[in-house]
Amino acid sequence: MGNFLLPYFSGIYKPQKLSPTILETLAQRVRAKKVFPWASARRNQYVIVEQSHQKLRFRATTLWTGAFLGLNDVTLRTDKVPGAVHYSVSYWIWAGYCIGLGLFIAAAILGSIALLPFPAEKAQIRAYPWAFWGLLLFWCLIWPWILIAMHKLFVPKALIRILEEANKE
Repeated sequence: MGNFLLPYFSGIYKPQKLSPTILETLAQRVRAKKVFPWASARRNQYVIVEQSHQKLRFRATTLWTGAFLGLNDVTLRTDKVPGAVHYSVSYWIWAGYCIGLGLFIAAAILGSIALLPFPAEKAQIRAYPWAFWGLLLFWCLIWPWILIAMHKLFVPKALIRILEEANKE
């Protein structure tokens, strides 16, 4: 499995002027359950794991929060690059949700075929087993990993938006 499939990304946020209190502002938002001000408190359940003047690490504490956007374990550092915030994020809860959902769909399809009388569908499966198993394999096992890889395109933008808001405060 390549790194592009792992539920992890990192990067650097480098504004023109970095607020010296950006990490404290973010820590206050985490404590106030307002990491995402537009989301409900139920989806803002984060806990601060580590905090110092130059480092902040927070983690999602519930499935609702973890599956909401995918900022499951976030580390922010201001000591690596002057005037910038280095971030690293893992989203194993979000990835697990995708994988679990794919497995649930597979179990539901296989269970319904095995337990319910679908004579026409069963005849189609017997006639084209490669198509059935290929589609089942793709949508239930491969597609979740494609989603995990694609997630890296969108979640960093949400994190940058949060950092920009905290930098302005």
